[in-house]
Amino acid sequence: MTNPPELPDLAALDAAAVLVHRVVPPTPQYRWPLLSRRVGAEIWVKHENHTPTGAFKVRGGVVYLGDLKRSRPDIKGVITATTGNHGQSVAYSAAALGRCLCAAPPVRRIRRALQGSSRRLHENHKNGSTIG
Repeated sequence: MTNPPELPDLAALDAAAVLVHRVVPPTPQYRWPLLSRRVGAEIWVKHENHTPTGAFKVRGGVVYLGDLKRSRPDIKGVITATTGNHGQSVAYSAAALGRCLCAAPPVRRIRRALQGSSRRLHENHKNGSTIG
């Protein structure tokens, strides 16, 4: 059994917050009157879909790549094998922190996209559509 990773101290959390605030715009919060009335309390919703990638994970990518840039300045780029929220976080963070990125989506996703594209092309051709 492995030991759990060490938790960051307050200084590390403060440094991460400074970096995130420098790179990621603030996420808006809105009061929701209808929801507030329904539950009988004042409800505010933080809209994570308003981040640059549309998901909260962008902050984790910024902190990870910021740590990597500081601890290993010789590393000029990163590779991500996903195009999901995490992959978008890594891509955004790499661009914001001046690092190169290679994004390699999973083969099954590429295969599924190609199958869908060829099916749509076939259906369009049967319906008389042309390309170009």
